[in-house]
Amino acid sequence: MLPVDLDVWDLDTPSLDQPDEDLIMPPAPDGPAHPMALTQVTSALNTLTRALRRHVIDDIGNGLGITGDEGYDYADQILTAMGLQPLPRSWQYEVTATIPVTVQAASAADAARAASHAIADIWPTRPQHMLPITYSPAPVTHQEPIETAPGQWSVSQAITYLVCLRGVRSQVLAEAAVRQQLAAYDPQLVTGPVLKTVPVGHRVDRVLDADFD
Repeated sequence: MLPVDLDVWDLDTPSLDQPDEDLIMPPAPDGPAHPMALTQVTSALNTLTRALRRHVIDDIGNGLGITGDEGYDYADQILTAMGLQPLPRSWQYEVTATIPVTVQAASAADAARAASHAIADIWPTRPQHMLPITYSPAPVTHQEPIETAPGQWSVSQAITYLVCLRGVRSQVLAEAAVRQQLAAYDPQLVTGPVLKTVPVGHRVDRVLDADFD
């Protein structure tokens, strides 16, 4: 069931009172249906279905920063309530990597900020091309900066990635995806550091494509 405070009509859906001209069908002639007319109807229905799915995914499924993980479940419930196919599922893993970062800074506070900027390219919301990675509810944390030399600081950052694997249940592949992401910051991180992996389960995929899913 949909949550009591959310139903299909809560969506800011485009008006269907005046359909797109491409979807307007000419009156059917008397007699048996013409094969071409059936093809046109099927094409129009597929176009409308795709538009509805895209709208739901864009408005709810990808509103992760606003609605949290529940957004994906809401999107799935709305689609099935309309008689459409549910969203794809994936095997999901939270993979945490603790990354040592060395920065130059005048103070511990400056060092913490500099370390965060240093790893911006491998932030969970910026996955490298074609990697099944997104952000996890687990926050990015760092240990207190340690001054290892005058003006030089070591800061260990712990980043948790959510890896979504469709059609395969593999912790090895999940960790391999994270290591490829870490390599964007430092190629040596392909073989280190030690990763902590927690299976999340088989649920609605968090890495969706509105044009295909």
